[in-house]
Amino acid sequence: MRVGRRDKLGPRGERVAARYLRRKGYKVLGKNLETRFGEADLLCEGLGGCIVVVEVKARRFREGTPPPQASVTLTKRQRLARILEHLVNKNDWQGRPRRVDVVAIEFRSRGWLGPKPTVKHFENAVLKGGGAR
Repeated sequence: MRVGRRDKLGPRGERVAARYLRRKGYKVLGKNLETRFGEADLLCEGLGGCIVVVEVKARRFREGTPPPQASVTLTKRQRLARILEHLVNKNDWQGRPRRVDVVAIEFRSRGWLGPKPTVKHFENAVLKGGGAR
């Protein structure tokens, strides 16, 4: 990527993920929330009042490459767990269920009007302590 040129794929993926989650009954409470531990792509309220930090990974599909969710490393999972706990404490949500989800999106075409992207939702993708499920 050239300096000064921002790829539009990330924000597009976040919009697709937010729309997908709303259709599943989630309420989007915030987008691109900056904390001292890093950024939460989406903050949602799931069914039963569950607080959900959502990591969105969007990629252009290329045969033979790893899926988007493969890029959520151990370090990233640990950071997401810290971001979730920070937001829970900051908003006094200690008594509510909470988890970290990953939404992986693959775009099959560069064009804006290409085929619908493939969306995969991994609930509770990060367990307590930052490990993967």
